[in-house]
Amino acid sequence: MAASSVSFLKDKNTNFNNVIDSFLNLTDGGTVAGASTFSGLIQLDGGHEATVVLSGGGTTTLTSANSGATCIFDTAGASNFTLPSPNLGMRFHFLQAITATSDHVIQAATNDHGFLGGVTFTQLTSTSADQCDSFSAATDGNNDFITLNGSTTGGVAGGYLFCAAILATSAAKTWAVHGSLIGTGNTITPFGDAQI
Repeated sequence: MAASSVSFLKDKNTNFNNVIDSFLNLTDGGTVAGASTFSGLIQLDGGHEATVVLSGGGTTTLTSANSGATCIFDTAGASNFTLPSPNLGMRFHFLQAITATSDHVIQAATNDHGFLGGVTFTQLTSTSADQCDSFSAATDGNNDFITLNGSTTGGVAGGYLFCAAILATSAAKTWAVHGSLIGTGNTITPFGDAQI
């Protein structure tokens, strides 16, 4: 017997089998489609596989449906992830799987609606001219680009960044960011009001 609507079950149901057939059962591999709200503690035994978004080169525009995704720079050439319009609590993890040979960019959807926070740098190699350092986005929250060039602004394989929406609407100081980047040479800030 097919699943019945809530309205049917409440107003017209005379057969208990309709209730049983309409009951959601995820034990047998059922699927929940659309927005769902769960209250209370949820325990997932067996792990959870996050959504993965590969850059593949070019520009990838993320959506709210990608929130929680691991976004991977998997191509050495120019790649850009554009963040969506924010919803409070939306979050993205960015991983550098390959060293950039052209700019890898994380960009806010709207100019001046940028980042708060910062990153630390680890040197890929160590010479007397190299250093480990840390950089923060401008305190006005208007830096809306993070540029990883494969050298002085990060982008060496193994680096990561985390971004979370801390405002429910697009404005300055929309995205909190932190991360650990790997660079070479005399490192500089990856944050800017335009691609560096």
